Amino acid sequence: MESINKFDNYCYNKVQQLPFGPIVNISTIIGHPVVISSELFILGLSLVRNNYQTIGWSILIQIPLLVSISLIKIAVRRIRPLKHFQAQVLIDTYSFPSGHAYATTVLSGTLIYALSQFGHHELAIATAISMFFVTLVVGITRVYIKAHYMSDVLAGWALGILAVILIYR
Repeated sequence: MESINKFDNYCYNKVQQLPFGPIVNISTIIGHPVVISSELFILGLSLVRNNYQTIGWSILIQIPLLVSISLIKIAVRRIRPLKHFQAQVLIDTYSFPSGHAYATTVLSGTLIYALSQFGHHELAIATAISMFFVTLVVGITRVYIKAHYMSDVLAGWALGILAVILIYR
């Protein structure tokens, strides 16, 4: 555990040197699991209603998986880096894993998968590149504002990749 703490502290010190400014607020909103669950619900439901059952239901199945991240947080019970952060933004959840990192990874994989299934391969590649940066910024800004440790974010990304692989393989 000590080596993870050293890693988290090292990453935090490096991230604090980045000039994020107002992008922090934007990334917190767009990466919020509730926002992403809503986006997945609308996309999945529209596909199901337009007779794209398989892809629509595979997208909708991601929503309960987003909720399962909260269960992992409760089981692990890792306190957030800045205890006062909870009071600032009314967060009463634990830190591990990052729901924002997980949700943006799942959304990225879902969009890339959906575009590929509809034959829009060039658009899927462009989406992959742009969503890589969105996912990266969302994760790093979670460390920047002391909502998460870097290891929380890495776990969120890893679990998101795992969920996408398991659902869409």
